[in-house]
Amino acid sequence: MELEKEGDVTWILPKTGLMRVPVRVFASDKLLAKMKLDRTLLQASNDAALPGIIDALNVMPDGHEGYGFPIGGVAAFDPEEGGVVSPGGVGYDINCLPGETKVLTDSGYKRIADYSTKDKLATKLGERVVFVEPLLFMQKHADAGIRLKTESGRTVVATSEHPILTPAGMVGCGLLSEGALVRTLDNERLEWERVSDIRPESINDFVYDFTVAGTHNFFADGVNVSNCGVRLLATNKTVDELQPNIKELVDRLYANVPVGVGTKSKVRFNTMQLEELVTSGVDFAVSEGYATKRDKEYCEENGRIAGADYSKVSDKAKSRGAPQVGTLGSGNHFIEIQKVDKIYDVQTAKAFGLTQEGQVTVMIHSGSRGFGHQICDDSVRFMLTNAKRNGLELPDPELSAAPLGTIEADDYFCQMNCAVNYAFNNRQFMTHFVRQSFAEALGGDWEDHGLDLVYDVCHNIAKYEEHVVDGKSRNVCVHRKGATRAFWAGRKEIPQAYRSIGQPVIVPGSMNTASYVLCGLPGASVSFGSSCHGAGRAMSRHAALREYDGVKLQKEMEDKGMAVRAPSPKSLAEEAGGAYKDVDEVVATVAKAGISKLVARLTPLGVIKG
Repeated sequence: MELEKEGDVTWILPKTGLMRVPVRVFASDKLLAKMKLDRTLLQASNDAALPGIIDALNVMPDGHEGYGFPIGGVAAFDPEEGGVVSPGGVGYDINCLPGETKVLTDSGYKRIADYSTKDKLATKLGERVVFVEPLLFMQKHADAGIRLKTESGRTVVATSEHPILTPAGMVGCGLLSEGALVRTLDNERLEWERVSDIRPESINDFVYDFTVAGTHNFFADGVNVSNCGVRLLATNKTVDELQPNIKELVDRLYANVPVGVGTKSKVRFNTMQLEELVTSGVDFAVSEGYATKRDKEYCEENGRIAGADYSKVSDKAKSRGAPQVGTLGSGNHFIEIQKVDKIYDVQTAKAFGLTQEGQVTVMIHSGSRGFGHQICDDSVRFMLTNAKRNGLELPDPELSAAPLGTIEADDYFCQMNCAVNYAFNNRQFMTHFVRQSFAEALGGDWEDHGLDLVYDVCHNIAKYEEHVVDGKSRNVCVHRKGATRAFWAGRKEIPQAYRSIGQPVIVPGSMNTASYVLCGLPGASVSFGSSCHGAGRAMSRHAALREYDGVKLQKEMEDKGMAVRAPSPKSLAEEAGGAYKDVDEVVATVAKAGISKLVARLTPLGVIKG
């Protein structure tokens, strides 16, 4: 793909083929070269062909391949021009099987990589096996997965998230253990078998998946398979004041905040409380004593996005969400105790509560956990089922979408807004646990240590906003997938205290590297008020495990004076700083592009990794 250079760090991929608008890429030469190593630009060009997209599909400098949209993708859709909403433009992934896996079709078992659209797939319907045409056949590249073997010798390899049917329902392959019961098919008889062995497996090839309408399952090797954001707190402590207590403080944080895959909350909610939580946003945390009224004011959307309808959320999403409020999760989610390493703009930093170099801050990066993932999964399947009825010709099967104003689109907003409000509360409850930990480790009340919320901002969202396009103000549906809202001075959506300055843009770096606080500039109007959201992965998790030793990495960080806590060395190795792009170069790029300006650089003192 030939790109045209528009500025120092701005590139244009002109309209070709089905593209309705060009692609605009913000990247240095080095960052652009990394994007060309995967499908980032191909995905962006497909996204630029969606109905109703306006101006350009934007890719931030931390962009890399995702599902449907690239991570770092920003797009706006006009409902008056037939615009759509796409879950793939908010945040989603697929769970897959390697090409050698044999799937049962109406003509017998065949390699999934050799599947033909003429074949019908076997699927479990109640206690019967029937053959149906799949709605969608998908593929992506994967480095690693899980090999599962049953007592009868059946073996299946899948990515760790791929769902396997158990008596408790579909469970991710990576969450199963020896002795677990799974559903199998033997000579047309459905049976339960125990897992006799389960272990990691290298794949390093394309993997595949199907969407089967209605039943959402198929048989692979005889086995039945199937809103993130960040906030920053400013303390009134300096590094010198905190350093003697840093280890104890990190220990208290690790004890008070549940971390890792499958962790459950320290607080319990009934169905009515969960409904209030996802419809009222941070107001719920205020009423329960887990937030202050000031906390609400310093969240994007004041901690509550309107239009959340709990009745539209599936029972499965509800059951996944109830036990996970106030939990960190896994992957790249973290809590960091940081210091202000450098201030670039003294006036703006002071307005944000960052008053001096050496000041201690706390960053929390997490989202809507299994609740939000299940909502996206439900919506993708529902939209794919109804795409033809809505007359949509999708440029990429991963781009499930629905025309704005349709039942499918309205239902998705009702559910997604529940997930956004859940994520606000999830970070808020962890904020409460952080404040509790400071009080326990340092004494006094949490207020004695500052811990005021600087800002809470979303990274994955679709919502209506007013933007000027071609000299005209338009109410458009902005999709940000791995991108941060970066509004400039004067926008009414910004807290009153920041309105004359601009919105804080919080950019978490990778582990053992810096994070940044930026400020939105008028130049962000070209990207629909959006900026980068992090460093962006440059290496898969499996490749990182081959490259880095978690035990050695922890020692290196501790030798630098950092306190580090994680469920296992593996989680540290997967998130090694070297597995990501250079965050310094990423933020320098958005600054050169005039999207946002540098305010402060933050470096880690203590790390809690999920």
